Amino acid sequence: MITKQRLILPRNVEITDLCIGTWNVQSMYRTGTLTTVVSCLERYRLDITAVQEISGGEKHERGVGFIIKDKFLPNVVKFEPIKDKSEEVKNAFYDELDRVCDGLTSGKPKIIIGDFNTKVGRERIYRPTIGINSLHSESNENGNKLISFATARNMVISSTMFPHKSIHKQT
Repeated sequence: MITKQRLILPRNVEITDLCIGTWNVQSMYRTGTLTTVVSCLERYRLDITAVQEISGGEKHERGVGFIIKDKFLPNVVKFEPIKDKSEEVKNAFYDELDRVCDGLTSGKPKIIIGDFNTKVGRERIYRPTIGINSLHSESNENGNKLISFATARNMVISSTMFPHKSIHKQT
């Protein structure tokens, strides 16, 4: 669900040499894990990192989080998870994502990072938006929504573009 707070569009700040990464850390619950993660991110000089399978609190729930260097925070728009939400909420999420993207400067690269709770397949009909390196052979409904969004904006779903071992294709 999209947060109820007023949405502020990102500043138009010139960014060069942006390093983005993802990391499946399994659990942030263990003592010292966050310190280890931050140390590794500094060593690899990552500016923005999506951290999958974080857990914490009493429930130790899985999810995704982001570690972002302070200088990039003005360029970030926050959305809330839509997993297990109604179609109406999912559609509202993509409508709001469209609105945000429409408000950004054209001609500049846009990078959208997150856990969209999708299964993006390898269907030939969706190329060149998706690649052949997905874990799944067929997309689910959420995957189709993400593919439609990316196709309409001439974007690609990069997680399907590069070969990885199957164990590294899921979170």
